Amino acid sequence: MEERVKTIHERRRCQTCPSEDNIRYVLFIVDTSGSIGRLHFTRVKYLLALMSEKLCDHLRVAMITFGSDINLEFCFNCHNDRCGIFEAITRAQYRGRLTHVTDATKCACQTLLTEECELPRGSLTPNIDVVYLTDGKRNGPCSNNLTNEVKCFHSQSNINTYATAIGNPASESVQVLENPRNSNDTSFQHA
Repeated sequence: MEERVKTIHERRRCQTCPSEDNIRYVLFIVDTSGSIGRLHFTRVKYLLALMSEKLCDHLRVAMITFGSDINLEFCFNCHNDRCGIFEAITRAQYRGRLTHVTDATKCACQTLLTEECELPRGSLTPNIDVVYLTDGKRNGPCSNNLTNEVKCFHSQSNINTYATAIGNPASESVQVLENPRNSNDTSFQHA
């Protein structure tokens, strides 16, 4: 599957944005735990890579993956074109093990939403879309604190969170990740 998607990508022209006036910031938080499985993870990362090519505006993407460990794949300032973003997403590795979504959320708030990861502050604070892809089967030492940790995103008016359930999800956990401002009666998507 990886070779087929890579071939498709190579046939396309990589796009650069016509203007940097409208910068779109997107943070992907992607589950690589054992309950997701290698096949689902591979499909998800290629879907994200392909989707990133189609997003409007000048695009800045950051990505972390998580299982038992949290892995910073890349910051907002690492890739300035869609080809670079595509390739960076597809390089992410499946790691298995446990689902530490609470730790991943805390790490994202403390590390990625900072100037260190090239996120403007002050009057230039941008709107950010945070996209979770997880089965929500949280475990680990901080698993009971998910509601508290996700408030870091939900309490800020410039951050929208979206959650897509993968595989056989724990619906309640995935719903906690979805920003209440974005949800209707169905608060998460299932892939």
